[in-house]
Amino acid sequence: MNAALKSLSTLTPTSTSSPWTPTPRIPPTSASTPSSTVDTKPFILLDGLDFLLASQPSVSTTGLQSLLSTLRTQSHALVLTCNADAPLLQTSMSTSGDVGTPLERDHAHFLTSTAHQSHWVLQLRGLDTGSARDVTGVVRISRGGDNKEDDVEEGQDDLPDAEWLYQVKGDGSVRVWSRGDY
Repeated sequence: MNAALKSLSTLTPTSTSSPWTPTPRIPPTSASTPSSTVDTKPFILLDGLDFLLASQPSVSTTGLQSLLSTLRTQSHALVLTCNADAPLLQTSMSTSGDVGTPLERDHAHFLTSTAHQSHWVLQLRGLDTGSARDVTGVVRISRGGDNKEDDVEEGQDDLPDAEWLYQVKGDGSVRVWSRGDY
């Protein structure tokens, strides 16, 4: 995995027939300015990583978190998509003392610990009041648990959490607006 990530960081996009052409890594000189340096670490998108917990009994939440920690340190950005449906999280939200199945416990632990280690959490969900003809659902963007003051980029420390309504139309286009701005 380390070798693959290092080989990705030596690739750069070009407009030739090949989408990725290797380029030699040139160490920055003392004359280089911050605006001229390029972050060569890869951008990693992992879609449905929580599926591993359900499909591979040998995969543990701590092992998966360890993998994510390694990927975070070796990438420019790590984006995860996970299922956060209420049935999967009902064990963690239950007040009746129900401990749930091992899968439910593992999924709830993985999801909440990942959210606490994230800078931002994006949620897509349906309407709390049920379905509506002119609204498909809600987009919510909130800070994760890993927003340390020294890690926040300039200008991002004052960004508030936000919530918008969205509608997916029949032609595939999407309309997004804030509540009350129909």
